[in-house]
Amino acid sequence: MVAFNTFITVKQWTHQDIQKAKNNLATAVKDLTDTHSHKEVLAILLTRLRNLEQSILPRDRLELYLTIVATLKQDLAFGGLIPTQTRSLINLGFHVLNLSGMKPSTSESSEIYGDFQLLVSESKLKEGDFFQSYWDQSISHHYTGQSKDEAEASNRLSQGIRAMRLGLGNPALEHFRYANQKCQDEKNLNLARLHLIQCLRIQRYTSEASTLIAETLTCHGRFKSIENDIIWQKALITSVVDHDFWPIAKLIKNNYEYYSLSYLSEFKFLLLAGKSRRYNDLLPKTASLKRSKKLKSGGPNFLFQAMSCFESLADEDIPFDIRLKTLGNFLKKAPLARQIEHEMLIWLAATRWLSHYNQMEMAKLSLSRYVGLSMSISNYKMRDSLNLCKDLLTCSWAKGILS
Repeated sequence: MVAFNTFITVKQWTHQDIQKAKNNLATAVKDLTDTHSHKEVLAILLTRLRNLEQSILPRDRLELYLTIVATLKQDLAFGGLIPTQTRSLINLGFHVLNLSGMKPSTSESSEIYGDFQLLVSESKLKEGDFFQSYWDQSISHHYTGQSKDEAEASNRLSQGIRAMRLGLGNPALEHFRYANQKCQDEKNLNLARLHLIQCLRIQRYTSEASTLIAETLTCHGRFKSIENDIIWQKALITSVVDHDFWPIAKLIKNNYEYYSLSYLSEFKFLLLAGKSRRYNDLLPKTASLKRSKKLKSGGPNFLFQAMSCFESLADEDIPFDIRLKTLGNFLKKAPLARQIEHEMLIWLAATRWLSHYNQMEMAKLSLSRYVGLSMSISNYKMRDSLNLCKDLLTCSWAKGILS
């Protein structure tokens, strides 16, 4: 194992010093990961931070900065920090960078500032602060400038993901098109292709999305890691065009790869947001899903948490006013969904539940939120970009919603 105290002694940070120290720390963390749990690794890193904080030596400041970076990356990958801890580490990281005497205006220093700002952006994305994440990612790009080839393509992919979540339809599409053309790294290319198809689908560029899907599925292994997701996107397009969720239901019913919390929860909300309840019997309750041996690995996501909430709304043994409060408390968190499409599905599912119980003012509010997001992501062309609520928009109580 490479011990933490093998970092080099430096009077001031140079590119060579930083790279050597980064490599030593990466090896040390990898060795720790091989012998400790993720929780234990995080605790060791936090102890290391506390020990280094009081030192004024340049060597220790470099170690402190890189340990901050390692701790934030550990949290992004496996969790463990609360938001106040994350924010404290970010503030400390910037403070240490300032003390180092490195100026972001110099070419040698701009990279380290850009990398840290990108890490800050990822942390904000995890917290659900999508605007700040987009802003910080743009600052990172300002530091690093117009990088060449893969770095620029990766940056555009990150900007596209954040723009998409903010409902910035055109910028997201431009970023994804660029990344799809320029990415050489297989992981980035796969992500760029998937996000581009999803963005085209939501904006109803159905023909272009379908062509790209067909091309992707015939690339014989190049996009293997996202093949299931691409097939899911294809089924979504067919379901929306035909107003029938059977293509998605068939995937859930016949293919183990789709029996996971992410696919099942998205399917559930498509049913809740749309008119049809035809395939509800394919979906067990959330409690049963957690215990299911059939369930593909993967932790609960935000949409799965929403499933639990909406299940309680259907429980007639719970007083109606309590169920109304339960829904209201959850809808406050709807903007934290990592995908804009998931937030839209939640608002639409809430609209249908509220209208069913004749809570028309509340239904109008939730439908307005859906329509607002739909207009934003479709560049103000469509009130119903998911093509799930034409019937609701023609109701008398819905008149005047961004008409």
